Amino acid sequence: MIPFDYSETEAQLNPLSLWRRLRDTLQSLVRAVTNDKLIGVTFSVAATDTPVRHALGAPVTTWEVVNIDGDANVWQSATANPNARQVLILQASAPVRALIRVT
Repeated sequence: MIPFDYSETEAQLNPLSLWRRLRDTLQSLVRAVTNDKLIGVTFSVAATDTPVRHALGAPVTTWEVVNIDGDANVWQSATANPNARQVLILQASAPVRALIRVT
């Protein structure tokens, strides 16, 4: 269920249903605020798709390079990603190791 996706009118919601929606909304906000991971990634070939398993359970909202051990740029691949809930596809301009934070 998407907590902010209300199909019923408020008159149709009983108190228990309202409580469940409030609980689900707060849980989704907690996940959004605290659900970040640091992942070590090795890019062995330049400009080649490198799948990064993130285990967030939802598509990545933001990502950033926290540390990198060489002179390279990192970007999100334009390749279609059918498994975005589990994998982020990145590329680098040169072989390099990086630490990536995903949220």
